[in-house]
Amino acid sequence: MKKIFSFLTIALVAICAFSFASCSSDDDDEKFSTSDVVGTWVTTSVQTSDGIWVDLTNPLYASQRAYANFKSDGTYIGWGSLGNGTGTWKLKGNTLTTYVDGEVYITYKNITLNGNDMCGTMSQGSTSMNFKAKRQ
Repeated sequence: MKKIFSFLTIALVAICAFSFASCSSDDDDEKFSTSDVVGTWVTTSVQTSDGIWVDLTNPLYASQRAYANFKSDGTYIGWGSLGNGTGTWKLKGNTLTTYVDGEVYITYKNITLNGNDMCGTMSQGSTSMNFKAKRQ
């Protein structure tokens, strides 16, 4: 279940990176509030290891979408192509860290938020992926 939830989280991060024309942020001190993140997010695109962006809004790839509902109480629920899972999350600057059973699960770094659009780099262990996502 952790592998499934991990992929979902990675997909969410990757989708966020694809949704924006300019996704990367060099400002590590950029700060967001919890309310900027709270809501249900769906990955719209992810960047493969060879640098190609995959548009998950294309019906051919719709089954690969991942969803996450970040709640204001610091919990989240994930579902979609990677299965179902729950955990907690914390936001510090422009880094969102998710936890499962009290252990770091996935870290989203260099998050850029623009209204209902999010992008950044999702990491789990030594694996990372750029993503783009939209708030539903």
